[in-house]
Amino acid sequence: MLIQKKRTHLPFVSFVTNLLKIMIGGSDNDDNLWPQLRDANNALNKDKLEYDLFLEISRGSFSQIKAVEAIKNWKPIHISATSP
Repeated sequence: MLIQKKRTHLPFVSFVTNLLKIMIGGSDNDDNLWPQLRDANNALNKDKLEYDLFLEISRGSFSQIKAVEAIKNWKPIHISATSP
């Protein structure tokens, strides 16, 4: 699998996950897989966003198209070890 080869060159990668979660219309195709960084806060923040979007889509208050855009536009927050 292509992702597994890339993972060996990215020591900061914790695991491979779906860019767009299956529960909101994603797939397990290679083009929907991406390396999840080891930074636990960012992983949890993205997981929360994905779950919240899933709930909103389920309620009919948010479209799948908007959910895809929200996830594509999501950016990790980098906090310096020297930050107060």
